[in-house]
Amino acid sequence: SKYKWISSYKYFKEYVKNSNISFEQINRNFLEGYKAYLLSKISRNSASTYFSILSQLFEKAKIDKIIQYNPMSDIRGITQYGSLKTFLTMEELGLLIHTSNIGPSGKEYFPLVSKKAFVFSCFTGLRFQDVRSLKGDQIQIEGKNHYLYFISQKSNKADRLKLHPIAVEQLSNIGTTKLAFPELVSKDIINKHLKKWSEKAGIKKHVTFHVAKHTFATMSLNAGVDIYTLKELLHHSNIRTTEIYAKLLSESKDKAIDMLPKF
Repeated sequence: SKYKWISSYKYFKEYVKNSNISFEQINRNFLEGYKAYLLSKISRNSASTYFSILSQLFEKAKIDKIIQYNPMSDIRGITQYGSLKTFLTMEELGLLIHTSNIGPSGKEYFPLVSKKAFVFSCFTGLRFQDVRSLKGDQIQIEGKNHYLYFISQKSNKADRLKLHPIAVEQLSNIGTTKLAFPELVSKDIINKHLKKWSEKAGIKKHVTFHVAKHTFATMSLNAGVDIYTLKELLHHSNIRTTEIYAKLLSESKDKAIDMLPKF
């Protein structure tokens, strides 16, 4: 991630010819020009990533009250080639859940908290930073249900989310000021844990923590959740971002048909 931000900065500096530039100078013509510049210099997928990083920068400036409006909100991003997002089917998720983190020798392949955090994200759609900072007193029991009260670190919006029973099972320290997932390490290390876990489960997909959010989105759509409700659940600022998941399911169904035997 650090490398991508550094590379993004490098190309932006080249585009503005190392000159100072103010937020006021960033308009549609500037951004469309930068988009064309990236596409002329690097692969489409890399250009998509670096252009997206610039949008994250403006979103952060908006949160910090430096600007009032993200100038990239109305700019169409760069669609990646072959960018079908990885997600787990319900069968694969069930297989992972029932695959232990304990190896043949009786020792842990990886800490159990990494498994619990990933499963929790699969049933809530929460990003890694939101999961990592979650505290037990943010969970409240109302009647027979558990609700999560939190502020998304990406959108900076307060939210109330009903928790699925499987999500509740993953939590520690409910009702206390302690972390709900104590001793959760960095995302890079957890991704190494997930690699070991998925290999043990016999899953061939490249499973990272981000796959949990994609899994939540596709499971929700399969269950009949409408696209606008899913947009709110995922804290997307633009419905086009959410629509990617509908397309994702469509492409996956096409692939399923292609895999049927030919007689």
